[in-house]
Amino acid sequence: MMKTKLFRSRGLRNVLATLIAVIMATSLIGCGNAAESLDSNGSIAETAKVSTVESTEGNSMNSRDSISLALPSDYANMAPNGMATAAGRMVNVNLYSTLFYTSAEGERILDAATSVKQEDDTHIIVQIRDDIVDQAGNTLTASDVLFSFKLARDGSTAFPTYVTNIDFDNCEVVDDITLRIALLESSALSLPLIGQVYLVTEAGYNSSSDGMITDVVATGAYKVESFVSGSSVTLIPNENYYGEEPAIKKANYIVISETSQVVNSLVNNDIQVGTISASDYDYINSQDDTYAFKAVGGTMWSLFMNCGEGKLLEKKEARQAIGYAINKDAIIAAALNGIGEKANGPFPVVCIEKNNYWDEVGKAHDNYYDFNQDKARELADASGLVGQTIRLIYTNSQPIEKIMAEQVQAQLQMIGITAIIDVYDDAVYNDTIQNSTDWDICFQPYGNAAMSAIGAMNTFAVTMNQVHLYGDMQEEFNSMVNDALNTVDEAERIEKTNAIEEYVTEENFIYAIAPSTTLYGVEKGLHVELVNSAWLRLQMLYYE
Repeated sequence: MMKTKLFRSRGLRNVLATLIAVIMATSLIGCGNAAESLDSNGSIAETAKVSTVESTEGNSMNSRDSISLALPSDYANMAPNGMATAAGRMVNVNLYSTLFYTSAEGERILDAATSVKQEDDTHIIVQIRDDIVDQAGNTLTASDVLFSFKLARDGSTAFPTYVTNIDFDNCEVVDDITLRIALLESSALSLPLIGQVYLVTEAGYNSSSDGMITDVVATGAYKVESFVSGSSVTLIPNENYYGEEPAIKKANYIVISETSQVVNSLVNNDIQVGTISASDYDYINSQDDTYAFKAVGGTMWSLFMNCGEGKLLEKKEARQAIGYAINKDAIIAAALNGIGEKANGPFPVVCIEKNNYWDEVGKAHDNYYDFNQDKARELADASGLVGQTIRLIYTNSQPIEKIMAEQVQAQLQMIGITAIIDVYDDAVYNDTIQNSTDWDICFQPYGNAAMSAIGAMNTFAVTMNQVHLYGDMQEEFNSMVNDALNTVDEAERIEKTNAIEEYVTEENFIYAIAPSTTLYGVEKGLHVELVNSAWLRLQMLYYE
C-alpha cells in the first residue's frame, strides 16, 4: 500500500528549473502533549503521546544539560539569509523557526505553521501559531513571514532559490496568522521549499545593528549568548520560545576543522557531538564513552550513463549490464569504509514522496541490479559491450569518487569491458559533461533542497538529459517529470513519481550506488535526532 507523507504538528513532539538545479545537494518531536496529524481530508487526528524527558540540574559545560559541539569551519554570519554552509546550518537551525521541517524519515513536521495547504495550482495558504514571540518580545505575524520570504529573495547562496517561484506582488496577508502565497507558476516543489526559509520579525530584524550577521534576534528555541569570530558561538535557550523548554541549557559550538582533532576532542570529552569520517566510525563506537551516529542523507552517489545516439550505452541492455556488473557492497567497503547502505533504486533515500512501491520496483529488477556477473556478461555480450573500451570520468573535488571509479573499472574488467578513467577540475568537468562525445559514464551525486524525488529528477532533467538522452526516451522522461512537477495534489503526484521511478529503474540511465551518509560522534547517553536529512536541532537533544 502507498504511504503518503502528511504534515504533523511540531509543537508536541514548477519552481524555476534552472534555479532548482543550482541547489542540487553535493555535500550535507519535541515532547509533551499529544501530537496532531492532518489526514488526507485535512481533519485532525490525535497520535500517541510522547513522554517528556527531564534534564538534570547544572549549568557548567559537560554537565547533563550543557554540551559542546564541533563546527567544521569558520562561522561568521548568522543572518537568516546570509549563508547556507554546513557550519551555518548547524547553528542557524536552532536560532530561527521555520514553517515546517522534514524528519529523518521524510515526514514534514509543522513548526511555526499550524497549517500549510495548497489551495490551487498557484496558491498556498499558510496559517501560523499566534504565540511566536522573538527574543526581543516582538510577535511573529503573517506579515513577518512574508518579510522573511523577501529577505530570502534578497539573500545569498541558496536562499533566493527557496522563494524564486513566489509572486510577491500578488501575495496577500489575510490576517495576523494567515498568509496567501501566490506562485508564478504551478510547481509541486514550491511548498516544500518554503519550509527552508528562516523566519524573523521585521521589527526584530530592523533593530539588529548588522542585519543579524552577529546581532541576532532569534525566533527559534535558542539565542546567542556569546560569539567569537573564527572560534566559537554559544547558544542558550530563548525564554520567549513558544515550544517545550529544551533539555540542553547551553550549547557551545567550537570551530574544529580537522577530523582528527574532532575525534580526540570526543574521546577526551572536550566536546559531546562532532561530525566524523567513515574511517573513525568503528573507533568511536569502540570507546567506553562515545558512540557513532549514522544518518542517511538525501544525496545519492551515482553513475550517469551516456545513452546518446551512437554511444556504447545507447542500448538499454548495455546499461543494465553495467548495473549487474557493479558490486555496490565492495564499493561501499572501499570508498565509505563499509559505512553506508546500498541504494535500492534511483531516487534519494530521504525524500517526501517515498513509499513502499519503490521497494517493489527494486525487487522486480533483481533488488535493483544486485551484483550478478553471469547476468552482466550475458547482457554485455548481447549488447555488443564485451571487448569495448568505455570512458569513465569524475571530478577531483570528490575524493570518494576516485575510489569508486577504480572499483567500477576493476568490476567492468571482470566482464570483458575496459574502462579508461579521466579526472577533471570542477569547471572543466562540468564542461566535459555537456559534450556528449567525451564520456560514457560520469560520477554525479544528486539530490535537491526540497528533499523531493521529483525535484531530484528535475535537477537531472535540467543539467543532464539534454546531453545523453535523446529522441523518444528524452521526450518521454521530460514529459513525465514536467507532468509530476505540475501536479500539486499529493496522492496523484506520488503515483506519477512512482511511474518515473519505475521508468528510470528499467532504463537504468541513472544508476545509484549509495546514499550520502552523515556521521556523528556522540557522547554516550546523549540522544540526538537530525532534521532535513543532516541538521541537528538542539531542542531534540537530551541525556537518557
